[in-house]
Amino acid sequence: MSLLPVLDNFERVINKTDIDEELKSYLEGFKLIYNNLKDILVANEVKEIDALGKEFDPVYHQSVSMMKDEEKESGIVLEVYQKGYTYKDKVLRPAMVIIN
Repeated sequence: MSLLPVLDNFERVINKTDIDEELKSYLEGFKLIYNNLKDILVANEVKEIDALGKEFDPVYHQSVSMMKDEEKESGIVLEVYQKGYTYKDKVLRPAMVIIN
């Protein structure tokens, strides 16, 4: 559990788009560390909960907001605010989601 916020912070940094050329080289290093960390977690059976576009499931998802999208069915996850994770099929942290 204590590693998940670290993973979240790495994702925030590597998904930034407003960076200058000098920071791009640092960003590549962060991406390598992030991918290494993810590989270690997967090897130890910590997996990301696949939520986007799926039907809301209170076991795996925590709804933080609702939106209306006429093109999607009711109860479908429209956005993932924070990723959720499982460990050996037990929920470590539910995905915080926005549902239709």
